[in-house]
Amino acid sequence: MRDEEQQLVPYEQERELQRKYREAKERREQNKIKLIRDELVTFYVYYGESYKNSDTPDPRSAKWCLKKALELQKDHPIANYRYGHLMYADTEYALAAYHFKRAVDGSLEQCLSDTQRLIANIITVNCGLIMAKQAIQEVDEIEELYQDDPTDSAKREDYLSRMLVESEELLAQHMYLKVTPSGNEYISKERYLAEKETMKENEIKICVTPSYRVMLFQNWESQTISQTEFYVAHTILMSAAYLETKEIGEALKELEKVIKPEAIRKCLSRLSINVSFWDKIVDTNLKGNYSARRRRNGVKYSLLCHSSIVIP
Repeated sequence: MRDEEQQLVPYEQERELQRKYREAKERREQNKIKLIRDELVTFYVYYGESYKNSDTPDPRSAKWCLKKALELQKDHPIANYRYGHLMYADTEYALAAYHFKRAVDGSLEQCLSDTQRLIANIITVNCGLIMAKQAIQEVDEIEELYQDDPTDSAKREDYLSRMLVESEELLAQHMYLKVTPSGNEYISKERYLAEKETMKENEIKICVTPSYRVMLFQNWESQTISQTEFYVAHTILMSAAYLETKEIGEALKELEKVIKPEAIRKCLSRLSINVSFWDKIVDTNLKGNYSARRRRNGVKYSLLCHSSIVIP
């Protein structure tokens, strides 16, 4: 098992940090213990995020790294946030809700960004709705099974009368999200589908679900984009100011999306070549000696997505 684990993170770096951590604990050097522990946690979180967010994700390796981080710091917000996403993908909804709650609570020194807090709360709602739906199904089955059994019938009726969720319509009310430069809004599936099909003049939309990412613009043919292209395009379209490649990377890094400048440049090249209406929605200009991009004046942008989607 150890040989396999060694392949997940740089072994020499991990071993050196672990050695320093053990020695600090043996000497009971509290300041040093915390400093090195924080380095180790950052180390494991970085590789956990890398495995989780790559274009070819490796959830198993991501879980191993994030578990290591949480063993060292149970209240680390980003480690809990990333691990919550992995649990949600595994349909472990109770565990996902637990880790998202810890992520939102944060620690004395760390907290999620506003966007991450929004996402964590949205997915926690989804977890609760899914678990509620499953529980309702079990309630219906038990009620049918014991409908002729007088034992505790009054107690069952009392609890059934207190049920807050009575239809699948309520469960679906907050399953989708509309994101615009002016703010975010929870929407229903019906609203998502209606907005996806309704295009106004000079309006660009990106629609994202777990299975696809497409850009829609007026009467032009829709364009499918990759995950990294989505992150880059979304960052530019949310901005009214010109962004250089470096600034796009910094904006994504602040939101825990680490994309190297070279990868961003390649994305921009692919978007300009493959998205036929790219120049209609994005204005490119020089900012000093570098090319910079922003949403064109008069263009309205919105992201429509399932609320489980991790957005930048």
